[in-house]
Amino acid sequence: MINENNCNDKITEKSEIYPTCILLKVTSMIYSKIYPYYVKVKTNPLWLVMFLIGRFRIFHSFIIYFYKYSKLNNYDLRFSSFVDLKVDDAVNCLQKDGVYLGLQLPKSILQEILSFAYSNNCYGDAEYTCGFLYSEKDKAIKQHGKPFIRAEYYNTAALCPAIKKLASDPKLLDIATQYLGKTPVFTGSRLHWIFVVKEAGYDLNKAAMNFHYDLNDYCSLRFFFYLTDVDLLSGPHVCIRGSHKRKKLTYLFSLIRRQPEAELLDYYGAEKSLTVCGPAGFGFAEDVFCFHKATPPISKDRLMLQIQFNLHNYGEQTDIVDPVLLRQA
Repeated sequence: MINENNCNDKITEKSEIYPTCILLKVTSMIYSKIYPYYVKVKTNPLWLVMFLIGRFRIFHSFIIYFYKYSKLNNYDLRFSSFVDLKVDDAVNCLQKDGVYLGLQLPKSILQEILSFAYSNNCYGDAEYTCGFLYSEKDKAIKQHGKPFIRAEYYNTAALCPAIKKLASDPKLLDIATQYLGKTPVFTGSRLHWIFVVKEAGYDLNKAAMNFHYDLNDYCSLRFFFYLTDVDLLSGPHVCIRGSHKRKKLTYLFSLIRRQPEAELLDYYGAEKSLTVCGPAGFGFAEDVFCFHKATPPISKDRLMLQIQFNLHNYGEQTDIVDPVLLRQA
């Protein structure tokens, strides 16, 4: 016979376990979100000031005005790798739209970076213990047990002379100087893949595939370079022109910097959405305070390089990792 008391006890135990599990899960999620901010504040308290007020245009303008009369470096533009790049055109376009299309890597630099990418380990989903050569991606995924959405390279500016050269290119520095209003600080490079994932859906947050803006400083400028051909089916970058200058108050006061695409297109107008395609070596500059996102590649993997300049360095955008921590998958 079934003892009703035993049944009731089991039901009671389950009903008590479920809320506890949910509470633990929610607590873990909150901790994972808050702890990185705690580390940033502890490392550099000025970061918190920037994070709280840097999103408001009035403070952005004040900081730029404050640096207006600072002594700027003069760059010898003859030594730039971008022979045909017109600095003034780039700066004017950035000020108006927040994005400038018109960069092209020389073939020699493109080939050097590609050679580096194919001969050095990338790390699946940015996990230090999941290193593999791109040519062995399928083997690494099989060992991992599930697909990687992306893969990161580390210590790129230190290990790849071509990337280090781009970080000190006179024309890129001149554009950043004129746009930021002061001699810029190189805060890091990022070389990474986004992979085609057919077996499962994407975690859009893992690969920055939701519209968002970045708050790395009062003003930041990032240079992007496609290292593989990018069309509509291979993960093009998308941004909303002009969104660096105008945002709803609800966007600014919210600690969440992601916003639904439909709402943004309704507010800014669909014509302001810019999908950036181009051949390997094509590049563009963007004020990352613009709303922007990556898109999931459907036909082939995408490899991209980013070079970032800020007014200050809060130690956030670096790809520097102690090699001792990096492991083969």
